[in-house]
Amino acid sequence: MITNGDNERFIIGFAMQSGKAVSFLYDNGLSMEDFHNRDYAFLYDCILSLLGTRQNISALALQEFIKSKTIDELHFVSLGRGERKLEAVERIALLIRNISDNFHNSEKFADIFTAIKKVKEEAERKKILLLIQSTHSKIIEGEDIPASVEGLISELSNTQHKHCESDVVNLFEATKKALAQLEAEERGEILRYTTGFNNLDGLLHGIDAGTFTVVVAEQGIGKSFLISQMAMHLAKKNIPVALLSLEMQAEQIARRTAGAKKQISLPEQRERLEKLQSETKGLPFYIRTKSITLDNIGNRLQSLQRNKKIRILFLDYLQLVGLPSKGNPTTELDALSKKLKQLTQDTGISIVCIASVLTKAISQRNDRKPIPSDIRGSSQILFDCDLFFSLWKPYEDEFQNYIELKILKGREGQFGECAFEFDADTLKLKETELKAEPMQEQNKMRKAFSMQ
Repeated sequence: MITNGDNERFIIGFAMQSGKAVSFLYDNGLSMEDFHNRDYAFLYDCILSLLGTRQNISALALQEFIKSKTIDELHFVSLGRGERKLEAVERIALLIRNISDNFHNSEKFADIFTAIKKVKEEAERKKILLLIQSTHSKIIEGEDIPASVEGLISELSNTQHKHCESDVVNLFEATKKALAQLEAEERGEILRYTTGFNNLDGLLHGIDAGTFTVVVAEQGIGKSFLISQMAMHLAKKNIPVALLSLEMQAEQIARRTAGAKKQISLPEQRERLEKLQSETKGLPFYIRTKSITLDNIGNRLQSLQRNKKIRILFLDYLQLVGLPSKGNPTTELDALSKKLKQLTQDTGISIVCIASVLTKAISQRNDRKPIPSDIRGSSQILFDCDLFFSLWKPYEDEFQNYIELKILKGREGQFGECAFEFDADTLKLKETELKAEPMQEQNKMRKAFSMQ
C-alpha cells in the first residue's frame, strides 16, 4: 500500500530531476507546508532555494547546498536527540542518495499528478484535524462552547473555500502545464501509451494518460485479442498494466496469449507456454478474473494502483460488470460509464474497455459495421469516452480472418481506419493493408451476378 510518506518521497525524487520538475511542482501549488515528514519538507524548501540560485538541480548539488547551511538553518530537520550539524547533514545526504537511487523518472512520471493530489489532501485532512483538536482543547479549558464551535465552523468554511478555489485553473497556468508535459514527452518520458500496432498508432498518436477508451464489436470478432496484445506490448515497455477479464480464467488467458490452443499437440503446447513463461518473467502484467460490480470497481482499481502501480487498465468486458438487479439496465449502464470516466479523472489511470453489440439492428445492415447506437446505453458511453473504436469483419468467405478497425470518436480529432489479419495458428492479430473492396460492394456484385 502506498503511504503518504511514499508519495512525499516520490515527489522529492521527482524534484531532484531538473529545474523544470521543481517549477512543475511549484506551479501545481505544492508548498513546504504540505509535507508531513519534516525531512522531506526541509529538502523541498532547499530545492526551491537552490532553484532560486539558478544552479542545476541534482542530488549532488542538493547535498552541497545543505552542507553550506548553518545549524540554525537546519532547525526544521527532524534532529535526533543530541544530533549535531555534521551528523544531521550526513543523515540527510544519505536520504538524498537513497531517494535518487530508487527513483526512475521515465517509469513513474504519470504518477506525479496523483502523488501531489494525495499529499495535498493529507495535508488538508491533518489541518482540519488540528482545528478540531484545538477547538476541543478550548472547550476543555472553559471557553464558551457556542463561540468555539462557531469559530471552528468559520475556519472549516475558509478551508473549504480555498480547496474549491484550488480546482479552478487560469488558462495561462493550464497552458504552462501543457508545455511542461510536452517538454517531458520530448525528453522521452512516457505520457502517452502506444498500442504496439504501427498503423493504429499512426492514427491515434498514442493513448493519453487518464483517458477512457471503448472498443465495440460483435462476439467473436477479435476485440479480446486486440486489448490483450496491447497490454502485452505495454508490459514489455515496463509500463504496469492490468487485465480485468470477466469471462476467462487467468490460465485460459495465458494459453491464448501463448497460442497454446487445444488443436495442436501437447509437446507444442508445452513449448509455446514455456516460451511465454520465459518472455513474461518480471513483466508488470497483472490479471484479475474475479467478479466485479459497479459498487466495488473503484476500490478494485485503486487497490491495483496502490499495490501494483498500474498505469492502464483493460476491461473485458463492459456488460459483464455486475449491476444492481433492480432498476433500468440502460440507466445502470450509464452509471457504470460515468463511474469509469470519473475513475480515470481521479486516478490518472487510462481505461480501455470492451463493449459487445447487444442490439439486433446490426444484423439488418449489409456491412454489419458496428455504430455507437448498437450498444445499450450508447449515448452516455459515447459522451464519456475519449476514444471509441469499432471492429468488424467486412468479408464473409475467403477473407474471414480479415478485420477492420474504425475510430468513431477522438477528442483530438483522431479518425481513420486500419486493418488486421487474424493468425489462427498463433492466435495473434497482425497488421495488414486495408482492402479496397468493402463487403457491401462485394454483395452487390454477387447479387447482380446471380440475377444474370
